[in-house]
Amino acid sequence: GEYQCCTSPDCKGTPYETPYTTWFHFCVTGVNKGETLTVHLTNLNVQAKLYSQDMCPVYKSVPSMPQFLRIPGKVAHTLPKNGTQM
Repeated sequence: GEYQCCTSPDCKGTPYETPYTTWFHFCVTGVNKGETLTVHLTNLNVQAKLYSQDMCPVYKSVPSMPQFLRIPGKVAHTLPKNGTQM
């Protein structure tokens, strides 16, 4: 499956809303073992420096793999006008 996730400002809709869109998490269910899952994250704050320093997102698959692992390979990211996309 292939999905697109768009982040919202931190604390959106509250008096504490900020313009930052860095923190995010999500859950995907129904993916079969061995199936490739592609997720496009959009509207993020600029994260290119993190990726250039070998940082990357992590994932886990419960219940079979409850520990977090780094995604394999390099993070592909672009910098369109509306924020970082990876």
